[in-house]
Amino acid sequence: MRKFLSIAVISGIVLLMSCASPSQVNELQKKVGEMEAQITALQEKIDSLNATIEQLTQATAQGVSAASFAKVAADVQTLKGKVAELERKYQELRTAVDVLKRK
Repeated sequence: MRKFLSIAVISGIVLLMSCASPSQVNELQKKVGEMEAQITALQEKIDSLNATIEQLTQATAQGVSAASFAKVAADVQTLKGKVAELERKYQELRTAVDVLKRK
């Protein structure tokens, strides 16, 4: 998924550079970079929480409380929601790029 997003971001930047004014390109490049960094950070958090879930799953047999497991699972779901929101915003940015391209 990261590779896809990276390719999409690079493609978007190339398109922007060919059809938008320099100030628009710089602003959109900055937004794309910020969103890509946020997506990467959230993916890393999800990976970390998934690893924690795996550890808790193994430790549950040894007496780890179900509440701790449920909290981490809820955190993962929250982060997945944030990733989905960032991806939605990214798509909105892509739409803006397409509008600029048409102009």
